[in-house]
Amino acid sequence: LLENLTPKMYNFTVDLAAPAVPTIVAPAQNTTTNQTTIALGGKSVASTQVAITNNGTDVITNVPVDSSGNYSATIDVQEGNNLLTVKAQYVGRTKWSGYSAERKVVVNTQIPDAPTGVNATSAKQGQIHVTWNAVTSSNINNQVKGYNIYRAASTFSGKGDAGVSKVNSQLVTTTSFSNLVVNDGTYFYAVAAVNQANNEGALSTAVSAVADSIGPKITQLTYTSDGPVDSVSGRMGKGRVSVIATFSEPLRNSPYFAIVPEQGLPISIDLAKSYSDEKVYTGQFTIDQSTGSGTAYVSMSAHDNFGNRGTDILQGASLLIDAQGPDLSQLTISPVEPLKVDATNGLVVTTSIRLSESLKP
Repeated sequence: LLENLTPKMYNFTVDLAAPAVPTIVAPAQNTTTNQTTIALGGKSVASTQVAITNNGTDVITNVPVDSSGNYSATIDVQEGNNLLTVKAQYVGRTKWSGYSAERKVVVNTQIPDAPTGVNATSAKQGQIHVTWNAVTSSNINNQVKGYNIYRAASTFSGKGDAGVSKVNSQLVTTTSFSNLVVNDGTYFYAVAAVNQANNEGALSTAVSAVADSIGPKITQLTYTSDGPVDSVSGRMGKGRVSVIATFSEPLRNSPYFAIVPEQGLPISIDLAKSYSDEKVYTGQFTIDQSTGSGTAYVSMSAHDNFGNRGTDILQGASLLIDAQGPDLSQLTISPVEPLKVDATNGLVVTTSIRLSESLKP
């Protein structure tokens, strides 16, 4: 009731948790380089800071982590193995996280530089051509003597990455290489230089190209005539016929295309690419009195963008043409000759004919 207070002091410790263990994203595990300075980057809790160690010794501290959780720094590395780790800390606090998994970087100042200007281009029959700029060395006694080419079905940065294999059986002594793959698809390539001391350098940046060994096909071929067409058999009479050809892939240029009647000369048709679909080509031809009747077959030859030639037609490879009128195949007269005409009643003669085809009703 008298509002008397008795103060009392208590001691306590605030132990705030450390951030989660950060990770190293680059450089790749087991990277080999001839440089003594590298860029290291990775991920951590946003707005923390990281410290980087090399072979157990701190080499740089207080590297800031941005709001997206990214950090990067340039550090010195030494000849031989460099085992890099990072740890994280909240700014203004004292507790550090545990160390990340080790990232191994090997420095060998005797290895050649990685090739530059690497390019991969697709060619016919599933081949891929790889080219690059020549690598030179300042050491006249240890010049580059050749190159190795590595391939994978997905992008890669290290020779030991999953799915990576060396595709040349002997050292390549030029700055180009042609690779014929077994299965069509997208492939990634990187090149490494080898010097006279048999030291292989780091990989170039990986580049990709598509292997395609299959020529284009016509998947659908349709004909539309402005003349008469038999509704049952599909036979086309005299008139102008429009042709629409749909190919399985884009073409390098306009294809060769001809209608070849069983009787008569081939009819060459200029096909033009559709403005709305690069795989569709259109053209037209005329059936007239001189066009051979019967079954006409399509002859086609086309090249895709890789140079593969195709001639297959999956649908619409033939059509029926009827440009001739009916022929008289049999004439019968009754009574038979000699005809005797009665002077009074005359003579009734019956004539019957057989035609080569039915007449229009």
